[in-house]
Amino acid sequence: MFYFTALISQTLLWFFLQPYLRYFAHFKVEGRENLKKISRNMQKRGVIFASNHSSVFDTAMIAETAPLFSRFSPFFVASRDKAFYGKKGLKSFFFGGLGSSLLGAVPLKVGTNNYDEALSGQLQTLSRGRSLCFFPEGGINRTGGPIKPKAGIGYLLFASNSVLVPVTIKGAYGIGFVGGVTGRKRYITIILGEPISREDIFGSNMSPSVEDFKIASQKIMDKINEKQDSFEYKEEQ
Repeated sequence: MFYFTALISQTLLWFFLQPYLRYFAHFKVEGRENLKKISRNMQKRGVIFASNHSSVFDTAMIAETAPLFSRFSPFFVASRDKAFYGKKGLKSFFFGGLGSSLLGAVPLKVGTNNYDEALSGQLQTLSRGRSLCFFPEGGINRTGGPIKPKAGIGYLLFASNSVLVPVTIKGAYGIGFVGGVTGRKRYITIILGEPISREDIFGSNMSPSVEDFKIASQKIMDKINEKQDSFEYKEEQ
């Protein structure tokens, strides 16, 4: 776990990204008051920030929702391993490589057919009381509309018993490394929803099935999507 490197790098990025996003993307955050509803005792089990995924910069922007030196910092993120992104170039360094680890990436173990094994790094991160960004869609949504989430977020919420914050990112669809958000044409808003507990999703069910995890994941995704004005992302390009 690269706790201190993630904390230092994200703190340094805060000083750059905050003015950059505010000027070029009219960046604003709604719902910060919902973070105050998470007590320190609740935070000991970790906090999951579950978000829609519309650009390569989503994780960095979610980290910018918290004030400088927030008790929720640093933000770790569930990511694919290095093999998924290739072995060469900046992409392999910042996604799945050493660079991503220094910034707080926690690789998923894909292809295990076992939720506990696949999410072992994320469960360990939450057990230490950390903040974890997780994208239920499983990758960047390039469809221009809602897609079915993976069952992993449902299992993660149940197994960790962490509190979950639904996060809605608006206006960031299609942002890539080339061009970024320059030009002041973007209006990016991040909405932090009401915290959700395991009981809110699973009720008294303490022996959920795989189907229950899928249903739970959809409930979480619905909470994220309900803040979207429209799914016509392509109009924002």
